Amino acid sequence: MRRAVAIAAAVLIGLLGLAGAAVWVLTRAEFADAVRGRLVREASLALRRDVVVTRKPHRVIQTLEQLREEQVGVAIGTSYVETVRAAGVPSKNLKIIGSASSLAELMRSGAITATVEGVEIALAPQEEDPSVQLGMFLGPPQSIALGVRKEDQQLLAALNDYIGNVRKTPTWNRLVIKYFGDRAIDVLRRARGE
Repeated sequence: MRRAVAIAAAVLIGLLGLAGAAVWVLTRAEFADAVRGRLVREASLALRRDVVVTRKPHRVIQTLEQLREEQVGVAIGTSYVETVRAAGVPSKNLKIIGSASSLAELMRSGAITATVEGVEIALAPQEEDPSVQLGMFLGPPQSIALGVRKEDQQLLAALNDYIGNVRKTPTWNRLVIKYFGDRAIDVLRRARGE
C-alpha cells in the first residue's frame, strides 16, 4: 500500500510542478508522531477512508454483522488489521496475510471473501476489474496529506492555496476520474457521508 500512496504523491508533486520535492510515505502513527513533534505541517490533498472490498458473485458487505461472518484477509503490518479488529471480526475469521499483493489472488480463489483497504487504493482495481465490489466504510473520514517541514511555511501556504483552488475547478474532478475511474466521484462522496 505504501507504494500506491507514494505513486499518488509523486503524481501530485509532478502536477504541482514541485521540482526537487521528496516523498516519504509514513504510517498513520509515524505521521502523527511527526506532527506532534512539530517536524511537519500538513497540506491536505484528498479524502481517505477504509472500505470493505469483495468480489462478485459474493455479496456486497453493507453491515458490521455481515463483515463479522466473512473470512477477512488483511496485510500484516497495516492499519487495516486494527480496523478489522475494531469492527469486531472474530479472530477465527481474520486472516493476516504476509503481503498485500496476495490479497487479490486469495479473494479470486475464495480463500478469503473480503478485505479492507483505503478507498483510494480500492478504486483502481474496481476500475480495472468489474468483479471488485466496494461495500461499507469503516472508521471516520481522514485525509491524504503532504507533510511539509515546519520551517517551510511559505511552501505549505502555496500548496494549500494551489490544492484549494484546483479543488474548486473542474480540473480536480477530471484528475480524480483519470486516476481513479468513472465511479470515483460518487464513491468519494459516499465516503464523506454526503
